[in-house]
Amino acid sequence: MNFSTPEPQSIHMISEKLVLQFDRLKEKFASIQHYQRLVSKNTDDILKQLFDELAGSEELSGELKELFSSSLSNFFYPNPQTGDQQLYSHKKTSIQETIDLTYLYKNRQYQWLLSEAFEAFEQFVKAVYVICGVEDADFWHSEHMRKNFPENPTHEDFAEAAKFLTVTKILNRVRVKVPSISQYETGHLVLGHLKFYLTLIEKIRHISVHANGVTSDKEKVVIDILRGCNALDGSETEAIARASIENYFGTGDYENHILLLEQKVNIHPVISSHINRQEYLANKMLSYSHLLVFEVASFFDRKLTDQN
Repeated sequence: MNFSTPEPQSIHMISEKLVLQFDRLKEKFASIQHYQRLVSKNTDDILKQLFDELAGSEELSGELKELFSSSLSNFFYPNPQTGDQQLYSHKKTSIQETIDLTYLYKNRQYQWLLSEAFEAFEQFVKAVYVICGVEDADFWHSEHMRKNFPENPTHEDFAEAAKFLTVTKILNRVRVKVPSISQYETGHLVLGHLKFYLTLIEKIRHISVHANGVTSDKEKVVIDILRGCNALDGSETEAIARASIENYFGTGDYENHILLLEQKVNIHPVISSHINRQEYLANKMLSYSHLLVFEVASFFDRKLTDQN
């Protein structure tokens, strides 16, 4: 099907549209990371109080220790027949169990924040793809255009069609049209294998949203990620990728849980250093977004230059 592409815009107009979308994404990510820091601070405050209580309870004995080293929670729902509160469960929780639950809840909050970041990134990728389609309809893969796509598609037509596309489908097409992206996303020594991280993040988001952050088949998840970034080949790259994936899972009883809590990276008697897994992955998406904006802008710059 042949499409009528409108008169090309100046590279400045295209770049401005792309940069505007990137600026909006950065603001969204800044808000998400602000929430993350609030979560971290609030959790640290709660944990400090709990550890103080735990230390205090260790100094007690007998009935006093039993009384102050645990708490009892009752849970009710309104009985629709009587109007009374119906007890449906009660649970006795030790201070140590509460500490463990606090870490688990912090981890879940980090999962939600990373999921929110990915969904913002997803909307950004679609917005960039729409800008590309409006400028040059041939930039889009024909299969991405819905049935009865008009001969002279508008911004709204492209935006409506983009709603039904995944990040993977869009980026696969963008890589074809802008090959330079592949060079950066798989070979940058500082940023690392960005394609790998996007595949990892998308899988983490899926498990976090649809399975409460727990998978029933960890090895299948690992293989899906490796296959998604073309690293399932038995090479040294696969071994490195597997180790990186393992870094985002717990151990022991939590080996099937997605783990996004801070990771201690060195042992020092005075100074403690950590990597925030959630923020680290969020920043990978920003790095990719930067790459996408400037490489796509360069693509259209070259295209317009050749036309002139």
